[in-house]
Amino acid sequence: MFNLTPAPTFKAAIGLSVPGVSQPLEVTFTFRHKTRTAVVKWTEAYVADPSAETLKQVIADWDLRKDGEPVPYSFAALAELLEAYTPARLEISDGYLLELTRAKRKNS
Repeated sequence: MFNLTPAPTFKAAIGLSVPGVSQPLEVTFTFRHKTRTAVVKWTEAYVADPSAETLKQVIADWDLRKDGEPVPYSFAALAELLEAYTPARLEISDGYLLELTRAKRKNS
């Protein structure tokens, strides 16, 4: 059932590129929902400063592993991820924006 008031968070599987691996590997993120006006402001802020500081405003949690063990979401862990995997910054922000803005419809 459609609800006029969106849930405060939503989950999305985001493919992250790994050097030497032909296909992106999925990480499930829990993102914070933003209204159209708020996402426009966030996007402007992100374009001006595409940093972990700006990304943390939309990430609430994740399902990420290191050597098979869960890595709790934190600003330090996010900064480590972005330092280790250069494309991750854009892949996460693009994935977030796509989840908020694309229409999900079945093919007829």
